[in-house]
Amino acid sequence: MVNKALLLGFLSVLILTSAVYGDITHQLPPEIRTLYRTLMQSENHDAKRAAAASLREIYEETRSEDVIDVIIDLMRFTYNHNNFSEQNQRMFYDDMIAMRLIEILEISKDPRVFPTLIRVVARRNHTQRTIDAAWKAIKAIDWSKENK
Repeated sequence: MVNKALLLGFLSVLILTSAVYGDITHQLPPEIRTLYRTLMQSENHDAKRAAAASLREIYEETRSEDVIDVIIDLMRFTYNHNNFSEQNQRMFYDDMIAMRLIEILEISKDPRVFPTLIRVVARRNHTQRTIDAAWKAIKAIDWSKENK
């Protein structure tokens, strides 16, 4: 039997986190802003793949929370297709980008990414490979970072 208080607490965290990360309003460094726009607006898959790789490099070098904020936003609004179909080439390529972004979230081990990852797993708007990457990233979360 599910503990109702625990479930309500979990849902509250999801709702509050969604409100906080609903849109990026703070100033992003120019390089991250450019990559964000490319990942959000470009129709060129190679440009998106290069932008995702650059975000990863920036994160690995700086551990910038801006990178994590950008990925949370992108996963919520740009790389979350309703009625996902692997037969739709654009959706399939976008899902490959989503998987690369999830790999950055895994590296971060940041508890703030949990709601984003659980959406990937629960809504199933991605390939199984991307869902598996989200599960792997969930398992990598360092919950001791939660209050820092």
